[in-house]
This record gives sequence, structure tokens and C-alpha cells, in this order.
Amino acid sequence: MGTVSFEVPGPGTYQVTCDPKLDTLANSGTAGDVLAGKQFYNDQNAPVTGTMPNNPPQQVSVAGGESYTIPRGYHDGTGKVTGTGAALPALTNPGEPGDLLKDKQLIDQSGNVVTGTLELGTSTSDATATAGDILAPKTAYVAAGKVTGTIATRGDSDVTASGPQVAVPAGYYPQAVSRSVQTAELGAPAIAVDNAGEITATVAQDEGYVPGSTKTATMQLDTQGAQTLIPGAANQIIPAGKYLTGAQTVQGDANLLPENIKKGVSLFGVAGTYESGLPAYVRTIALTADPPEGGTVTGGGGCIGRDDSNCEYHFIGWP
Repeated sequence: MGTVSFEVPGPGTYQVTCDPKLDTLANSGTAGDVLAGKQFYNDQNAPVTGTMPNNPPQQVSVAGGESYTIPRGYHDGTGKVTGTGAALPALTNPGEPGDLLKDKQLIDQSGNVVTGTLELGTSTSDATATAGDILAPKTAYVAAGKVTGTIATRGDSDVTASGPQVAVPAGYYPQAVSRSVQTAELGAPAIAVDNAGEITATVAQDEGYVPGSTKTATMQLDTQGAQTLIPGAANQIIPAGKYLTGAQTVQGDANLLPENIKKGVSLFGVAGTYESGLPAYVRTIALTADPPEGGTVTGGGGCIGRDDSNCEYHFIGWP
């Protein structure tokens, strides 16, 4: 019941009328529509206490073939009923209602009931075969009506071989067929070496199937073993076309230096720089007498002058 407060303006008698009646509800609730212990006012302004059970969340497991009755009352939505039966195996090519006879039923992958719609012997309008899909001279009814097959039945005699080509005509082969091809022997390689040292192996191969095999060919080249070449006045030549089986060593000399070679002379590409400091005409002669004025000569002597007929004797000794 509501409370109304108002201020009386002065002495006298006042009559106050109050009608707190609520609007009539088109679909008024009952105690069973409100949680137990909760209250509300009905359209008669009377308090009503709810009686709807407030069910706690439940986790229920149900085995295959069993059932679970959900209790009456309020549920907060966190409860769960879980089936413990084995899951249906996955289908690799699930069927459709048109694959099942009319009015027959089955359970699909998701557990739904599928009712068949296929009627036998009534329509071939959805057939996709053609004459080229059917053996000759078999007949069948397809979308276009009755047809006679055109696929030829083949055998061993239909397969031909010509050189490397084996022809297998289209058709149906009820049994395995085979065809032999021409065979050939593996050719032996011929080896040649040109002036540039390039080795070429050539095989002249006959046409045909060559079974797995190996053939080899060899060619003996002229060889030159290891050697040491000592430089001299004449050229020493290693002939062309020889296969070197060892190291070819040209001997060097640590004394082959410019300062050990007379200036104006080149030995093996080394230009000499040695100068004696003597006059332009120097001729070494054999010692035939003692040198004048007691000069000492060891091993030989020398005449320094313009030529042999006009020579001043200056002896040079070599130890």
C-alpha cells in the first residue's frame, strides 16, 4: 500500500480519496513464474511470493540409449548434458535423400534423421551416362532414353609396335595385353683425341630396346714419365701428344743472375749486367814464358791491346 502526504490548509473537515489499483495485466504472472522467495504485487495489489525452483547448475553425463529429465524451474544456462556414447565414424561420401529409397530413413553424420526420396523404375532424367560410357553392343536407359554402347572391346591383336612407338587404341581390355618391341645390342664406344687434346667417345647405336648393360673402350696414349731437363745450348723438346705420367722438371741454377752474365749477353731470358772495366780488346792467351819484371801469373795470362801484333803485356792471374 502506498503512502500519500499532503498539507492541510486550516481547521475543518477534509475527505481524501485514493485509488492505488494497478492496471489490469493481459497475461499476469503467477507465483510459479517467479523464483521461490521472491515477491511481487498482483493486479489486486496483493503481495505474492514466488514458488519457481531455482535449480543449481548441473553437469550430467548420459550413456547411449539413456535419457535425462530436466527438472522444472529456473536454470542459469551453465549446466550441461553430455552424451558418453561412441561418436559416429566420419563418412567419406555421405549420402543424400535422393540416394535412399523413398520413405526409408537413416541417421546422418550429425545425428539427424534422413528420409529417402529415391523411387525405383520411375525416371532416368538425372542420368549422366552416354553411349560412349557403355560397352558395345550393350544397351541402357539414360536421360536421353535408350542408347547402345559404343566402347569397343579390345585384345592383344589390337596393340601394335613400330620402332619406339607402341600404339594402344582406346577401348575396353578385359585382360592384360602386351607387345614386344625390337631389341638392339649396346654399341661399343670409339675413342678419338684431336690436336687440342680433346678426347671424344662416340657410339653408333642401332635402333631398338637396349637392355641394361655396360661396354667400355680404351685407347693407349704415348706417355712420358717424370724427368729433369737441364738447360743447354740446344732446345730440349717434349713431343706433342704425349700423356705426362710424371712431373717434368726444368732444372734451375741459383747463379743465373744478371750480375754473373756479361753485359750484352742474355741467358735464358736473363740479360747480363757484368762489366770487367778492361779496354775493348781483351784476349786470353796461354802462358809460354815468365812474365817480365817478375809479374805473377797463376792459371793463365792475358794480353791487353788493340790486337795480337800490337800488344802490351799485362798479366792477370786467377787463383
